[in-house]
Amino acid sequence: MSLSNGFCTRTGKIIEGLNTIEEIGEEIYNRVLETANGSPTAAEKHQNQEFAIWRLAETI
Repeated sequence: MSLSNGFCTRTGKIIEGLNTIEEIGEEIYNRVLETANGSPTAAEKHQNQEFAIWRLAETI
């Protein structure tokens, strides 16, 4: 599975001088809004249903 259809933003474009920080920030912000408004994530499009959060420390 490629992340090209997922939440992948090429921030290296800032260093390359192709985009400003503000432009990339707006791209990320818009993607978050789209997802919050119901646009399916890459995982949903690929019908992935497994999700795991790794613990870095013990919890009480």
